[in-house]
Amino acid sequence: MVNVNRRSGFNTNSPSPPAVSTATLKECSSLLFVLDPEAAATRVADGVQPCPASDCSGFFQPWGSARTRPVRLLGGGTDSVTPRRARCRQCDRTHVFIPVRAFPRRTDSIETVWAALAAAAQGLGHRKVAEQVGVPATTVRGWLRRARANSDIIANRARIFRSDLERYKPDRLPKFDTPLACMVHTVADAACAWKRRFGTTPPVPGLTGTLQQIASFITGGWLLIANVPLSKQWWRPG
Repeated sequence: MVNVNRRSGFNTNSPSPPAVSTATLKECSSLLFVLDPEAAATRVADGVQPCPASDCSGFFQPWGSARTRPVRLLGGGTDSVTPRRARCRQCDRTHVFIPVRAFPRRTDSIETVWAALAAAAQGLGHRKVAEQVGVPATTVRGWLRRARANSDIIANRARIFRSDLERYKPDRLPKFDTPLACMVHTVADAACAWKRRFGTTPPVPGLTGTLQQIASFITGGWLLIANVPLSKQWWRPG
């Protein structure tokens, strides 16, 4: 089953969840991927959000915010994101809470990146994809290079998550022309499984969003990260 703490509103991806769920937080080095930034900020302010470090049992306290950065939206326009920071009272580690609207350290929205990957999965080259999503070709080429390198890792995470949601175990895995296409379809299936499971009434307020945001949340924000640690490659839900 999906580890959703219905009281706190957090969904954990810990292989061995602690007594207090680390939910809605997807660990990415010192970055924490959050589906509901306001809920996460409230828990930090209340002193009830635990540190995700495996060797620490402390709790976060507010620690200012990171630099405000623009986010280019699919179809034109820009938004801005000011990630909040928190510091553990026990181990003194600091973490940045990254809203799910954009990938860590990326300028473009989640929807823009997934639209580009979906187009590339259908066989378009990076220049054609760039024209479709309105992003420089060099940017799209970088996304595709990183996504292809992480395709097997992300697809594996998505399969595990879908299985945890629906106890889904296919007799055989469908075949795709490329690992990128396989990853895009597998992640989309997992996001749709989330929607089927929770629909418009998720287990707790805040655990909702576009399919692209949910897709990025359940795969931990690792899609465009270089050198994914081995511990994250074989993550299994607790």
